[in-house]
Amino acid sequence: VTILQSEIAVGSEQYQKNKEALLTQLSEVRAIQQKSIDKSYAAKPKFDKKGKILPHERVRLLLDADSPFVELCGLVGYNMHDD
Repeated sequence: VTILQSEIAVGSEQYQKNKEALLTQLSEVRAIQQKSIDKSYAAKPKFDKKGKILPHERVRLLLDADSPFVELCGLVGYNMHDD
């Protein structure tokens, strides 16, 4: 197996700028995701009345605790309506 050596200078100013920009964008995406989850929970009484579980809760119940999970389509349809 060939071992690839990284040429990234993690101490460089450019690396730090890129890291900060990425973390800022990641924070924005997470805030949008949380807004989507909060909106979903607003519909909880309607689901409860029908004896159903919210989609986000169903996924959480299916997964083992602390198991890795990547939600691929959590923001599908974002800004298509009055988000």
